[in-house]
Amino acid sequence: MHSACPDTASLLQACDDVLGRARRTVDVLAPDLDPLLLDRGPTLDALARLTRVSRFTRIRVLFYDSSRAIRAGHRLIHLARRFPSYIQLRRAAPDHREENCAWLAVDGSHLLWRPDHTLAAEGHVFTEEAGQARKVLRGFDHWWQYSESEPALRELHL
Repeated sequence: MHSACPDTASLLQACDDVLGRARRTVDVLAPDLDPLLLDRGPTLDALARLTRVSRFTRIRVLFYDSSRAIRAGHRLIHLARRFPSYIQLRRAAPDHREENCAWLAVDGSHLLWRPDHTLAAEGHVFTEEAGQARKVLRGFDHWWQYSESEPALRELHL
């Protein structure tokens, strides 16, 4: 099923709905760590809940630039530090940073897609459409192989 998200409220609701369907995996392409969707209580609660559901939970977030998120104290960074076995944040390789879209895929069958991550109020949600999710995940898996950890996201324990 496909539906459009024409405004911020519908986009946030779609994010909550898609994450609410998660049973095992969440894969995210968020060029700037998408503070609108990823730095909010319901999203963080859903991700934290997922880490407690299964020891096979895997949450992967691929980004281009984390500098603003670090300065703003993005809460997803703190959550990833709390659950490093389940949540990985990685910077895309320089030659894989041309996409302007952002998306969130759950269990390979549900997808929240934003054609332009800089436009807060525009997106599409695909539920029970594995073909759409698999299409974006094929490229994501390739990008993930060449991504790198971001030293600035690590927490120093003294």
